[in-house]
Amino acid sequence: MPLWFPGTRAAYTVLFEATDAVHLARAAVWAATHPECANQVFNITNGDYFRWEHLWPRIAGFFGLTPAPPMPIGLTETMSDKGPLWDQMVRKYQLRPHSFGRIASRAFSEFVFRIEYDVISDTTKARKYGFCEVVETGEMFERLFADFRQSGYIP
Repeated sequence: MPLWFPGTRAAYTVLFEATDAVHLARAAVWAATHPECANQVFNITNGDYFRWEHLWPRIAGFFGLTPAPPMPIGLTETMSDKGPLWDQMVRKYQLRPHSFGRIASRAFSEFVFRIEYDVISDTTKARKYGFCEVVETGEMFERLFADFRQSGYIP
């Protein structure tokens, strides 16, 4: 099967951003160790923007799948009965035995894949104060997927 984008056509084409957890942790350490950052609030994102329509083929390619256009589905409902299938995959591919419910938040994913407006946070203040690190979001996803694969979370 191809890898269908599970959201709306509009969500597939709007500008979006992400924040890598490691990047966010670096920013937190930076803010905590620079006195000028005391009592300040900063927006932290990877620093780039993307459209799912451009990133989705890269994600599909990582898994050896063909990307497919949007096909809005209710992930919460659609995935609610897939626990036994996940358990079979865990056994077959000798994955780490985490319950299907702990793998990802289907409700959050469903929310993200249905946002139909540009999501752009202003990170200028953090850069002005000295936090100038960036993460390329496509590379972030590939690193995360590779880490999950290596640690036995995904086949």
